[in-house]
Amino acid sequence: MATDAEIARKNQKAANYRSQIRANERKITSEQRKIDRLEGEIERLQRAYEILDAVEGGVATDLKEKTKVKNASSGYDWRGENKDKFDSMFEDEIYPDAKDLKGYVDDLKDRINWEIHERKSDIYASEGIIGGCKRAISWFSTCIRNLFN
Repeated sequence: MATDAEIARKNQKAANYRSQIRANERKITSEQRKIDRLEGEIERLQRAYEILDAVEGGVATDLKEKTKVKNASSGYDWRGENKDKFDSMFEDEIYPDAKDLKGYVDDLKDRINWEIHERKSDIYASEGIIGGCKRAISWFSTCIRNLFN
């Protein structure tokens, strides 16, 4: 039969285990909140990226259309002062501004990709060795995405 001292020691051990379990549950809850917050940030960044991608696509399409108009206007059917004004406006204003905007949007998309990578890396940090592999893959895919951006 167990003595009072043994029972007290076992009760103390059980209390210590329960305390450790509660501490671990608090850590898990805290980490889950952090992951949820980071996933929300990733979603917002991805939406911003999609919007910028649409803007960039629109600028590229507009630029192609303006170039087609400019090239079509170089025929014999459009001459004179209006054609010269259009050509100079295109060369001096539209084309450089569109290229600048496209470059700016490109830079923003690259930065957003790196921000997404950072958030994912923070999530993967809690996953040990597998998380390290995921971080490496995320880094590599971000580099490739930005290269072809």
